Amino acid sequence: MFPCEPLARLAASRLVEAGIPCLVRSEGVGPGAWGSAANLPYSILVPEGEQWRAREVLGLPPAEVLERCSPPSGTRPPLGVRIALVVLALMLLLVLGAGVGMRLLQGG
Repeated sequence: MFPCEPLARLAASRLVEAGIPCLVRSEGVGPGAWGSAANLPYSILVPEGEQWRAREVLGLPPAEVLERCSPPSGTRPPLGVRIALVVLALMLLLVLGAGVGMRLLQGG
């Protein structure tokens, strides 16, 4: 999977140059829903018999290796980390809000 459409298209062009047919597919709602493809994940589909060669061309490890090394889907960070992130976000909002309020009080 690729984090954005431009990277997926670049990888697809490398596959086509190597003679491997492929199809680029959005993994989310697609670029039309948000008006941008910059932050939507994309995948590349290749014929079943070409998967090993495609991974070799793109310099990707075999899918089995990735499956063994990746954490199970649906895992979340520990509760302490989530609480710390929420506190940091609230502090940032308070600081930004105070800065905007001060500007308004100063008249501009």
